[in-house]
Amino acid sequence: MRKFFILLSFLGFLTVSAQENNNAYVDSIVRSFNNVKDTTLIKELNKKAFGLVVRSDIKGVLIARKALDLAQSIDYKTGETDAINVIGINFDINGEPDSAIIYYNLFLKNSEAMSDSVRIGRAYNNMGMLNWHQGNFTEAIEMFYKSLEINERLDNKTGIGNGTSNIGLIYMELSQYHNSLKYSKRSFNIRMEIKDSTRLTSSCNNIGICFKNIGQIDSAVYYYQLGVDYAIALKNDRKLAELYTNLGNLYVENDEVDKGYAVLVKALGLKQSESSKSSLYNSLSGTCYLINKPTEALDFALKSYQLNKENEGHGHIHESYLNLANAYYLNKQYAKAQEFYLKWGETKDSIYSEENSKAIADFETRYQTEKKEKEIVRQKLEITEKDLKLSNRNKMLMGLGGGILVIFFLSLYIMQRRKRKAQQEKDEAIIIEKDKGLKAIIIAQEEERKRIAKDLHDGIVQRIAGIILGWRKMIEKRGEDKEQQELLKSLERSSEDLRDISHRMMPRALSELGVCAAIEDMLGKSLGNTNIKFQFEHFGVKKRLSENIEITLYRITQELINNVIKHSKATEVNIQLFKANNDVVLIVEDNGKGFSEKSKEGIGLLNISSRVDTVKGEVNFEPSPLSGTLVTVKIPID
Repeated sequence: MRKFFILLSFLGFLTVSAQENNNAYVDSIVRSFNNVKDTTLIKELNKKAFGLVVRSDIKGVLIARKALDLAQSIDYKTGETDAINVIGINFDINGEPDSAIIYYNLFLKNSEAMSDSVRIGRAYNNMGMLNWHQGNFTEAIEMFYKSLEINERLDNKTGIGNGTSNIGLIYMELSQYHNSLKYSKRSFNIRMEIKDSTRLTSSCNNIGICFKNIGQIDSAVYYYQLGVDYAIALKNDRKLAELYTNLGNLYVENDEVDKGYAVLVKALGLKQSESSKSSLYNSLSGTCYLINKPTEALDFALKSYQLNKENEGHGHIHESYLNLANAYYLNKQYAKAQEFYLKWGETKDSIYSEENSKAIADFETRYQTEKKEKEIVRQKLEITEKDLKLSNRNKMLMGLGGGILVIFFLSLYIMQRRKRKAQQEKDEAIIIEKDKGLKAIIIAQEEERKRIAKDLHDGIVQRIAGIILGWRKMIEKRGEDKEQQELLKSLERSSEDLRDISHRMMPRALSELGVCAAIEDMLGKSLGNTNIKFQFEHFGVKKRLSENIEITLYRITQELINNVIKHSKATEVNIQLFKANNDVVLIVEDNGKGFSEKSKEGIGLLNISSRVDTVKGEVNFEPSPLSGTLVTVKIPID
């Protein structure tokens, strides 16, 4: 009994001690804002609390409660409301939904009482996240739509970007990847507009997942790699590891196993969550199984299994069981393999029972087949030994005959290989000559345009200008003549038309100011007097590019805009030009009727492909998620 009281006293002492330590920590935070008082102090405390809570640091909620007490003591409703929100987020993150919804409802009620639309939108967004975490997708998407509606009314770009991204993720959970892509692309475009590079990594990742699941692998790879570029620039190891894992898995699933393995290895050593590490180890184990690396496959499977055991699972425990079973099988530890196949089957949901049975049956089939194969090999060895003892001469004759056949087929193979190599070299030479010819034609066209533009501007246009000046002087001397005035105006209009033709053939802005200024000038002149709304964004292209690349980008944009005006029936067109790593990327997207298969073979689009080929670039025509056409051009610049 005495020991029991001593234990209670000791536990009481620890509780009081922990409380005192917590109070001391919060007091030290308050003192750190020594020149800040009242409402400003509460704002700073809420900001500090939020930063800690989203990193799952328990000290964040202690600071939030201090901010709540201070706000209530001076009746500062905004500070009180923000502190309540932070406490709700803390409960949500730590898996206490009942407590979280109480604080979220209080946050919403206070925000509505203050008529604070921004905070009301934030409250609905938080409730959407809470429902999402609980698997209530219908309720979650309803909350996200309410939040989005408020942010659209306020034109809050950050809120719109987050809302559309969350709706896209819900559709992704429901495997409605086309709907998910629509909202994820909208979020991406908004975040590009406001230059929210921190969240653009997530947008790229989400779009990559959507494209992967609808079978557009090249687009998935493009957005994964774009996300990697953003993550590297931001030094965001967690997001970089996630992108590498998704990109590596994509390569593996599309039979580029070695390439996928190399990308997955890049994710190792990067800072990431325990859940992400578990998923990465599972991917590496499965890949090592495919490329027959028994030791590595087992090592990665064990690491994933250990992480899941220590952290009570991240939803990857059944994958760990499956990878352990495969790895043990690869290492010929069949009893262990069977043990983990059975565990894997037990952890799967009942709806996958048929899949479990098939996997276990497959294991049994492989196991029994290998046993039979070993028995057959053993029997064959015995028969071979007997045959060797009984018929050495026959074997020698067969060996000789086989050797002759081998020599014959080897000679035939060498001859065919030489013929194929010669044909390949011939084909490559033809392609090289075609490329040279195509490049020479395009260079000659541009040189001829320059010459004609110069002749028009410096020759005919200048002479007409001289005639106009002389004519004006003659009218001033002889008096006004209406007929001569009309003729003079007609001549001036002709001069303007010639000057416009000269500038279209070789814009001065392109040679003097660069491709960005030239495209802006061309868009203004081409679309300025139409009903088509346009937007041109460029970033990262700070220095002048080589002349042939600038001309190529300008001519491609010019051709695409002509197609939009003549054929697309579009009302909006967006153009983006930016630098990504060692490439310059041009994206032209419209909301028109899109390309038909016949139009893809037209002269204009063939000219675009030809121009891209001359600078060793790539061009991709695909339907836009928003309807219309999305054209992506990527050209190496180093």
